[in-house]
Amino acid sequence: MRNELSERQKQLGEFLRYMREHVSPEEIGLSRSARRRTPGLRREEVAEIIGVSTDWYAWLEQGRDVHPSEQVVNRLGQAFRLSVDQITYLGRLARPRSKSFEETSVPARLIELINSFPFQPAYIRNLRWDILASNAAHSKVFDHCHNSTSELPNMLRLFFTDPRFREVTLNWDEIAQEVVAKFRADWSWNPEDEGSVELVRELEAKSPEFSKWWTQYSTKEKLTYPLELQHPVGGRISLDRVTMHPEGELRQSVVVYLPAGAASMKTIIALCK
Repeated sequence: MRNELSERQKQLGEFLRYMREHVSPEEIGLSRSARRRTPGLRREEVAEIIGVSTDWYAWLEQGRDVHPSEQVVNRLGQAFRLSVDQITYLGRLARPRSKSFEETSVPARLIELINSFPFQPAYIRNLRWDILASNAAHSKVFDHCHNSTSELPNMLRLFFTDPRFREVTLNWDEIAQEVVAKFRADWSWNPEDEGSVELVRELEAKSPEFSKWWTQYSTKEKLTYPLELQHPVGGRISLDRVTMHPEGELRQSVVVYLPAGAASMKTIIALCK
């Protein structure tokens, strides 16, 4: 049966099993029996907590074609002590909307928008984190992003496999886990995308850090850390990040980096001249 499951069903089942195995009985008020061999909670315990049959919950973990209500999703979130972002992720997988596909064409109005920012690096990406377009300031600050041999540079691939990106990112260790968690959240909008599946497999093979963090099922709707760079020409640059989803363009995001402070703005102006 596993070979017949969709990627969404596999991801849903794996996420639920991971979370169930990482909640201790004591956390939900159950006593731990000396005979307990199952890590975390048993399926029947989860089923009782959320008010469904054990068989129905087992089908959910197995990726069968069952459709939990929003109430059941929220009860699962409470049982597994999920964060708000993790509940959102679970809901997207458990209650999918109409299937979407990755687009590589960018509306002209979005190109005009990012080009209107003379000293704010900006780019447009899809759910797979392919860089579909960028402005001149982005080219100056992230010149290593524009030397990729791939048809479409991919921000996740650059972040985890390009040594130049890691070298110039001073707080790489701080934000790397957040990047994985944010990508997982974005992927949940379209888990059937074959390109994203191939990208994950590639990164799992090439990056030990990505492989480790991907299997921990952390998910975040937004990145919180600023980006600290040591530009090879301009020196230290600190950037805050603003991500926008244009109306009617859920599958694409506009990412704008705002210089954090007068010194960073001065550096970027000098690079852009």
